[in-house]
Amino acid sequence: MKFARLFILLFLTNIQAYAVERTELNKVLFSVGDQSWTMRDMDLYRSVMSDVYKKKSLTQYSKDEFNDFLVSRISLKEADVFQISFDKKVPTEPERKKLAAFTRDEIDKEVTAIAKAEALIEIKENQHKDSARFNTWYELMKRKYVVRIKSGENK
Repeated sequence: MKFARLFILLFLTNIQAYAVERTELNKVLFSVGDQSWTMRDMDLYRSVMSDVYKKKSLTQYSKDEFNDFLVSRISLKEADVFQISFDKKVPTEPERKKLAAFTRDEIDKEVTAIAKAEALIEIKENQHKDSARFNTWYELMKRKYVVRIKSGENK
């Protein structure tokens, strides 16, 4: 009987921990126009960047990981507006296995999103050879696409 109570207690604790973890993953970090991104989206971005692109950031001018993720989403919107051509990267099976926490469709969409953003960022970095000019463009894009950051710590 004590074993059953202990089992139920442990089971309920695990359910609560899972619920907290799911809430954190679904926490909205920011919105760009009419679209929002969550912690799970950022985790997917981080994983694809490291496992598929073998990079820590898209631009040398990113202040931190959050800003790199945000600039990638803004650049994606801008690349779509201008229909920027980009090189399509196809993840290998070993890379996909490392990303097992995400679906094949999520991975493919993220790989494409990063490729589009990367194409625009390369153009902008070539135009704006120093960080001050690049960051001015970045701030302008944040206003253009009405970026609303949900977390107070990532401004």
